[in-house]
Amino acid sequence: MADETIVIPDLGGVDNVTVLEVLVKPGDTVVKEDPLLSLESDKASMDIPSPRAGVVKAVLITGGQSVAEGDAIIELAVSQPDASAVQAGSVAVTHPTQTVTTSPLAAPTPVSSNASSITPTPTNTTVTSTRVEPYAGPGVRRLAQELGMDIRQIQGTGDKGRVTKADLIQVIKAKMQQPGPSKIPLEDIAKFGAFRVQPMNKIKQATARHMTRCWSNIPQVTQCDSINITELEQFRQLCKPILAKRDVRLTLLAF
Repeated sequence: MADETIVIPDLGGVDNVTVLEVLVKPGDTVVKEDPLLSLESDKASMDIPSPRAGVVKAVLITGGQSVAEGDAIIELAVSQPDASAVQAGSVAVTHPTQTVTTSPLAAPTPVSSNASSITPTPTNTTVTSTRVEPYAGPGVRRLAQELGMDIRQIQGTGDKGRVTKADLIQVIKAKMQQPGPSKIPLEDIAKFGAFRVQPMNKIKQATARHMTRCWSNIPQVTQCDSINITELEQFRQLCKPILAKRDVRLTLLAF
């Protein structure tokens, strides 16, 4: 059995999520796609499934903790290798050796002697591409593109040089810092009686922030129209005795 660290997968551009509940403990046996923990973002809740089958050796997070994409969550003793890695074993072994050591690989691959001059060409392109393009999630790449940042110029501090959202914030911190709205002091609610403070979940927090922003920025408008309803009121008074015989009250709401 091989040990493997399970990390938070791609969250589709979400920065930070809160751990609602850890569903496993050390010693538990899990199979592939078993839920490991529940997460909550500003919009929804989700379960993180296990990508492998095995035995949980250690849980690296706790409930209520804030995590992001790429954070380690579980130490798992894998009971069986990944099927995709077994099927493509030769490809998985050959690809990293091409990027790390190019010269030893060119010698032991005499598949076709006349095609040896063509083989180094794709090898060189893959090496340059892995060096130029850093590893980053789609959410980080999308944010960098929206802000006009060249992600290849950013030094990643994540696992294996991964560019994270924190790296982008450090580069564009001066551009993103803006003064927020002035805080209004809250009314002393203790004068109304006993009360208790309870934490809100992520969805309620996002709703409160959005409603506060709308109340502060959207103009509050009251529109009043003046209408002459003299003839309408005369007609209503004319119809009232007729409808009263049917036990019907005619009000202005009907018009």
